[in-house]
Amino acid sequence: MTAFFAILLALIQGLTEFLPVSSSGHLSLAQALFGKFGVSGFDDTDFFYNILLHGGTLIAVCVYYRKDVANLFLHPNRNGKLWLMGIAACLPLVAVPLFDLDDYVKVVSSSTLAIGILLIFTGIMLKISDAAISYGKTEREAKWYDPFVIGIAQLIAVLPGISRSGATISAGLLRGFTREFATKFSFLLSIPTILAGLALETKDALESGTFTFQAVYVPGIIVAAVSGYCAVMFVNRVMKRGRFGGFAVYCFSAGIFGVILSFI
Repeated sequence: MTAFFAILLALIQGLTEFLPVSSSGHLSLAQALFGKFGVSGFDDTDFFYNILLHGGTLIAVCVYYRKDVANLFLHPNRNGKLWLMGIAACLPLVAVPLFDLDDYVKVVSSSTLAIGILLIFTGIMLKISDAAISYGKTEREAKWYDPFVIGIAQLIAVLPGISRSGATISAGLLRGFTREFATKFSFLLSIPTILAGLALETKDALESGTFTFQAVYVPGIIVAAVSGYCAVMFVNRVMKRGRFGGFAVYCFSAGIFGVILSFI
């Protein structure tokens, strides 16, 4: 992998992992775009590098929410309901290995048209969540089924083109959570989700024997961590001061681009 593509991949992964625009969708569109122009190197599969990049984004969210993460582990009894909410929200993801949903994800990943349509769906989802009425709910007022609804949204977001952060935050808003709590819960939920992804990618890397470290990986990890941190910070500021409108317009544009690209 060349230095250019390593940095580009890290930047895309770091930013779109947390911005509500779908990281997997953007990576697939980028591969399709470069493929149309005959540019090689970007679509080379490197499981080990994927592990390192996800590790970088994991560091980013843990650093940003370091006080919340520390509080969860230092005072588990005090934060018992938040722990239970996190577990309930992760339960739907069990369907991925249970029903071999990865096969369907791979099919969608290979279709630029499908990704474009799903990006447009993400834009619609963001616009709908902007109209959601907040009932001031946090973990204290949450019903037992609220985190499960968010978990269903996270399960749907395994499809490339549907943003995990966008889907989970939107689900939280539609359940009446405050904008601040919906955002925080979504990003805290990303920690076990990324860890699960790391475990699967490590398994793939072990099976393929691709644990060859390259010097270009170092700046890539740094770029993924820094850009990921900036993305988390940016989304939090947007949710405190405004709405998802700008992200929705972007998803509409990216989706239309993907649809057009599929016919070229």
